[in-house]
Amino acid sequence: MFSSPKLDMFDPLLGKAPWNVQLGIGSFLTLEFGSPETESFGGKTRVHGQWHLWLQDCAWRVEKGGRINAASGDDHQQLSLAITKLQFGCLEKAVVNDFLDISLDFAGGLRLCTFTMDSSENEQWELFKPDGLVLIAQAGGALIEAPRGGLQPQKPQ
Repeated sequence: MFSSPKLDMFDPLLGKAPWNVQLGIGSFLTLEFGSPETESFGGKTRVHGQWHLWLQDCAWRVEKGGRINAASGDDHQQLSLAITKLQFGCLEKAVVNDFLDISLDFAGGLRLCTFTMDSSENEQWELFKPDGLVLIAQAGGALIEAPRGGLQPQKPQ
């Protein structure tokens, strides 16, 4: 298991604003950072950022000014509409705790927080990096790094 009171994996995203923030299946949420890149996978072509954050099996919410603007448990249609209206500024601060819950503070006062929902090894979120590797945060606090496509995972350096 890899854990640390200060993980700096989001530092390369500081000063970058997410784009194409989208709600997917259920409460999956994706955010793109950096320049757009075209990727072909499984016969489909998609545009992603150099960095791609995918929230999966975790609870999350977006806060601003002491108010919850959107949360993963909201009605899907209502949540989808709320996400399209949010104005994410540049990422100003990122905090990752020992359980790999994240808190991302954006310019303009928006905060995106994730919360582990169980103690198993379900993937809470994945951060795809420009070097072709992906950081996978598992429930229970395990962080692994693997090539895209899921070859042998390794503990990050």
